[in-house]
Amino acid sequence: DAINSGDATTDGVIDALRDAMIAHGLIAAA
Repeated sequence: DAINSGDATTDGVIDALRDAMIAHGLIAAA
């Protein structure tokens, strides 16, 4: 499923992974 597709489950997983990467400094907090 696409990011921000409106699918709450998929977007929730993506958000959790993104938050984890931001917390570890792996990606910029955009």
